[in-house]
Amino acid sequence: MTSNKDRYRKFCAAEAALPIFLKDWWLDAVSGDSWDVVLLQEGEQIKASWTYQRSAKYGYKLLNMPALTSGWGPWIAYPADQKYASRISYEHQVIGDLIDALPAFDYFNQRFRYELTNGLPFFWKGFTLTARYTYVLEDLSSTDKLWDNLSSSARSQVRKAEKLVTVSEANDIDDLFRLSTQVFERQKETIPYSAELMKKIYEATTQHNSGKVFVAKDSGNRVQAALFLVWDANSAYYLAGGTDSQAPGGTFSLLMWKAIQHAAAVTRQFNFEGSMLESVERFFRTFGPVQKPYLQVQKINATGLKLAKTAGFI
Repeated sequence: MTSNKDRYRKFCAAEAALPIFLKDWWLDAVSGDSWDVVLLQEGEQIKASWTYQRSAKYGYKLLNMPALTSGWGPWIAYPADQKYASRISYEHQVIGDLIDALPAFDYFNQRFRYELTNGLPFFWKGFTLTARYTYVLEDLSSTDKLWDNLSSSARSQVRKAEKLVTVSEANDIDDLFRLSTQVFERQKETIPYSAELMKKIYEATTQHNSGKVFVAKDSGNRVQAALFLVWDANSAYYLAGGTDSQAPGGTFSLLMWKAIQHAAAVTRQFNFEGSMLESVERFFRTFGPVQKPYLQVQKINATGLKLAKTAGFI
């Protein structure tokens, strides 16, 4: 019997516009065998899908997301020429059916794509909705316009760094992971993903011509900053990055600008992948993007977890 996962793999092979974080090969890299998918079909045609990752902790069944992945939530194939009211009604029905088809869980947590704005069906089913924010360059067709939209301070930082470091493509994730780890250590936090996971993503995206790691080296050939860019047919995404504490001023601004230039050659938009940290948000804004709210959607079914949340333990 053909499984949902098998049907979804066939669908991924045919649907070029599917976001990178929903592609089966990405799911294999970040989740191994622990991912699955809910499908709604009309005959052989898939009209909606919803990927999820299974895990367990302390006996609780969790449906959550892997690290270095965002933009999940239902994917919907809309009928042509729908009026707005009809589209909303269609979403209500389809999303409600997808929710009902999810496997039993004690805890659910996903970050949705910013394009998915209709949170009502989730609210009606008892999910909690939290607004978060990312920043997006919506049109990469003119690098001259992109440069003009940079803040004056960002342009100054890029010009200064161009005299001190050179940017090139890396062949592995070693420096990227080292520098990313240093960033978290400076914040007195533990990096929330492993070198093994980052390597799997790097190998998968390289194989599918959907990712590159860029590094900035000083005059002594020392890597001072690194950035991981991934992309699909519609958008590029800043996935991860890091800078040495002694890096010349403007190094990461230059690295981000080079990533944006590369994105302009392979896709249509650039998603900074958001941050709720004030300093990071301020940095992203210097590149002239548009703020985009997106939903973080959660639900707790287990009484023990509800009590733990109420008590502030989770």
